[in-house]
Formats: sequence, structure tokens, C-alpha cells
Amino acid sequence: MFLLSFPAQSKEKISDQFTCLAYNIYYEAGSESYETKLAVAFVTLNRVQHKSYPKTICNVVYQACQFVWHCEGPKRKPSGPNWTESIKAAICAINSCVPNNIREVLFFHDNSIKYAYKNKKVVIILISDKMIFYKYKDNN
Repeated sequence: MFLLSFPAQSKEKISDQFTCLAYNIYYEAGSESYETKLAVAFVTLNRVQHKSYPKTICNVVYQACQFVWHCEGPKRKPSGPNWTESIKAAICAINSCVPNNIREVLFFHDNSIKYAYKNKKVVIILISDKMIFYKYKDNN
């Protein structure tokens, strides 16, 4: 479980971290499939564990323009079934109930963008209807 590996935090801080994760899922993949929501959750959580990123969920989510919604600002208040499913995906990801094929994802982008990671150190893990997810080949 990801939150249990963090330094001692108050219940309020843990709640804030969960909210940041749910927001990131909602704003990045709110209308996407549940599997895509889980993949976004794991990109966020894996970055917390990775040496190149901040060490809390909120700091990863709010890192300068790492996620489009934060850079551009939220376009709507979370609500409805997409928000409910985003919360469920956050709970599932924190409890590690995620398919093995997406546990190591670290990057993604909208597949309508004609940009792809040209770096030979990454490999595609998942292609959803609208997103492509990657991980490092050597898990660095």
C-alpha cells in the first residue's frame, strides 16, 4: 500500500494526499475507462516512489505542468459518476488492486498528440482509447 510507506502523517495529510490522487485521476482520465483511470493513478503513485520525482502525491500532482489539468487549470468541479469512479480507482490503486500490466507505468500522453517518447529507455505498457502509457525498460 502506497500511503503506508510515507513518513508518519496525520489523518488530515493522508486525506489531502488521497484527494490529490482522486483529482488527478478525474482531471486526466475522468471520462476514460476504469483501466485508464487506474493507469493514471499508478503513474502518480509510481512517481512518488521514483527517485526523480517529489515524495508525496500532492507534490507530484502539482509539480510544474506535469499534468495538463494543473497547467491549464481545472475546467469543471468534480462530480457525477466519473468522480465516483475516480475515487474508486484511487482507493483501488492505493490498495494495489491493479492489473500487473499497469503497475509500472510512469508516463503517459494523449494519443491524439503526435508526440511519442523517442527515448529508447522507455517501453509502451498500455494503449487505451485516448492515452498511451509508458515505463522505463530497466525500471529506473
